[in-house]
Amino acid sequence: MDPSDRDVVGREEEIAGLFGFLDAPTSLPGVFLLEGEAGIGKTTLWRSGVDAASARGYRILSCRTSGAEAQLSFVALGDLLGDVLDDVMPALPQPQANALAVALLVDEGEGPPPDRRAIALAFTGALRALARKAPLLVAIDDIQWLDPSSAFLLEFALRRLDGDELVFLLALREDEATPSAVDLDRALPEERLRRLQVGPLSMGAMHRLLSERLDLVLPRPRLRRLRELSGGNPLFALELGRALRRGAIRLEPAEPLPGSLAALVGDRLAALPSETRPALLAASAASDPTLELVEGATGGRATDRLAPAVAAQVIEFEGTRIRFTHPLLASAVYAAAPSEDRRALHRRLAQLLPDPEEHARHLALGTDSADDGVATALERAAVRAHARGALAAAVELSEQARRLTPVEMEESGHRRTIQAASYAWEAGESSRARELLSRARGRAQPGAERGEILMLLGTIEEYEGDRQEAVELYRAARGEATGDVALRARIEEGLASALFLMRKDLPRAAEHARAAVSLADEAGDVVATIAALSELGLVDAVSGGSEWRTALRRGRDLEERAGPVPIAVSATFTLAVVFSWTDELARSRELLNSLHLYADERAEESGLPWTFVHLAWVEFLAGQWDEASRWAEEGLETALQTGQEPQRAFALAVRALVRACRGEVDGARADAAATLVLAEERGVMVATIIAASALGLLELSSGNPEAVHRQLGPLVARLEEGGVREPGSMRRASRCGSTPGAESTQGVRHKHHSGHASSDQDRRSPVTRKTAKADSEAGSDAGLICLAATRPDRP
Repeated sequence: MDPSDRDVVGREEEIAGLFGFLDAPTSLPGVFLLEGEAGIGKTTLWRSGVDAASARGYRILSCRTSGAEAQLSFVALGDLLGDVLDDVMPALPQPQANALAVALLVDEGEGPPPDRRAIALAFTGALRALARKAPLLVAIDDIQWLDPSSAFLLEFALRRLDGDELVFLLALREDEATPSAVDLDRALPEERLRRLQVGPLSMGAMHRLLSERLDLVLPRPRLRRLRELSGGNPLFALELGRALRRGAIRLEPAEPLPGSLAALVGDRLAALPSETRPALLAASAASDPTLELVEGATGGRATDRLAPAVAAQVIEFEGTRIRFTHPLLASAVYAAAPSEDRRALHRRLAQLLPDPEEHARHLALGTDSADDGVATALERAAVRAHARGALAAAVELSEQARRLTPVEMEESGHRRTIQAASYAWEAGESSRARELLSRARGRAQPGAERGEILMLLGTIEEYEGDRQEAVELYRAARGEATGDVALRARIEEGLASALFLMRKDLPRAAEHARAAVSLADEAGDVVATIAALSELGLVDAVSGGSEWRTALRRGRDLEERAGPVPIAVSATFTLAVVFSWTDELARSRELLNSLHLYADERAEESGLPWTFVHLAWVEFLAGQWDEASRWAEEGLETALQTGQEPQRAFALAVRALVRACRGEVDGARADAAATLVLAEERGVMVATIIAASALGLLELSSGNPEAVHRQLGPLVARLEEGGVREPGSMRRASRCGSTPGAESTQGVRHKHHSGHASSDQDRRSPVTRKTAKADSEAGSDAGLICLAATRPDRP
């Protein structure tokens, strides 16, 4: 017998599968998932797996979650890495190490809060560093209760780890009311996930369980009755066995029995002495119950008061920590207590717990009405959670603060609503942010208060909705925010950005960008100034102006002094885009590669899709189709991982164009069609043009110039009408000569660039060669399809 399976009864097949996986996981990193209903024995198997891995030389990182911890931030992260930080910190890039230290409260940190992807990169890097030294097992029980911040880290790591000697052992309760916090099917391919459904015990296993655990031997008819009643669930069977031993039931066919496991558990708890129950309640309400905490909350010696619960196998001690033997027992203890007793307990716990987040949560659970003192504590906890990069916790705390703000405190209520909406938007919960802002809009006072709400609603529309509606919202906000310089700067930059992304009324977009620069300077907001200068550079360059050089030069000078600036609004990124328009491809590539390294060093995961997709575009223009395809794939993957649909559309469009040039007709059409749908939904003009160009190239290769004109003509006209004058941002051509009406697509001057693949006979695709042959036979000229290389839509 393996030393780790001595406490497992009737699970020989499950044990064999689990141990076999540990001995030879088929694909690393691999995930072994134990699934089943409450009480079915998942935790017992999970513990056995942890012991077996330890015996086989695995290094163990383990964590057991609970419902009381589910809303705290980075609880599981702390449990997993708390004892190994000294080992992993030196192996991480300094920005990632700093982010991890702030998330785990090892360091308060300075400057802006760490991006949660920076923390996720640090977690992933820590696992890799440990796995390089020895086989590593990450064991998490009850993943349905993982706190949201830690769940994000786990999903992120599962998607990114590849080839590392690393095994995850996870247990999940099947419960529609409490779904899994981690989407394993999305996080990793099917071949790396082994699911084990933990089912009911057999009759023989049930007999051994009752005999070994309760010294109870039943005649077979009564054993069969007990198994029928329990459904083969070991926890239910043991509760029925205990009830049978104390004479509460007899297992007679017509005998009325408790209708659920909860009822049996309740009977078991009711048998405990009255002085034990308050101590148990305190343990059930705390996220990390200890003897010291329970004594502080209830008085008396906790060890003595809890001794009957230990004897009844309700709880167990792990040093000074208190663990319920099953989560159902903790839930039953908490649910059975009167609501006033629970509130009083939470108020006492709030005074005993110094951590601001836990303190605030217990204060909130200790009140049943609006209370500004509690709301203030929650607001501070939300700010602190945000500073740690725990966005999900920040959202939940700020929403609680808003709900508990007294109605008459309108200014505080507005501030907390804006905070909750901003955190929700940052966390990717745009619908939640929109709902909060829309609700607050009707109650907001005229002026800056209403203007800020309108500006934030405009931002949501710009990136995830109707961009024309975004322009209207920004304009309405502009009319309200006349006295707030910093807010006006953000509004003007938003107007410039929305108009640029739609390639609509670019002269007016330039006016807004100039106003944004002036206002940001007046407000003294350096990052806002850089963002405004970058927007001005884009708008001016695509309009064929000359102001962009001065604007971007100043923006880059400010970047040198300002410290970290998000890539999406940096002048360096904008300059790389403009260089791709002016055929300075080597300079554009150099800047984009430097931004790629910068994003890695700073762990700015959200900036990677931008650099990858534009590198794909630059390599396509340079005729390096293999590199273009590779970067497009990288862009697709990171855009999916970071939830940046506009960047995904851009990457799909570039891949469609590469495939069209290579003559991969079916793949090109599929990519282009998917891009057009996504780009229409998100208003991503650059992706629309590139995808249409890929389809146009296919039509041109088939000798259908009229179809090319139908595909591209309206897009060219729209760009010209919007004010686009930079030819490098509109690389296109049509069949010329004998085709009636085709000349009308030539409204923007051509700029031939020697790096394009069409200038190199050896690198031309089958489609291009076919087109050239058809043109030659028809006696007409051939050119380039209309393409766009502009700044992508922001995430």
